[in-house]
Amino acid sequence: MIRIALAFALFILAGALTPSSVRADSGADASFQGELKSILARGLESKRGIVFHINGQEVAGVVKRILSDAVIVANQQNATVLIRLDRIDAVALD
Repeated sequence: MIRIALAFALFILAGALTPSSVRADSGADASFQGELKSILARGLESKRGIVFHINGQEVAGVVKRILSDAVIVANQQNATVLIRLDRIDAVALD
């Protein structure tokens, strides 16, 4: 019984000591966000379609507006699609 309690306490302590908000690849994340905004700006200027890859799903559309933390896109099915920038895994500019 004491072993189980000790193991449980160590498990909880190990989880408490691991900072969940620290990312090892923060430099790579910053460069991804910069390149993403650059591609979105090119899509907005050229009015060409972009395919967004989000959690294994694809959303295609034309960029209508770029916000600080999201992008507004339109496609044949929907007049307005709001996509959070931090949810985008990849983009493809047609």
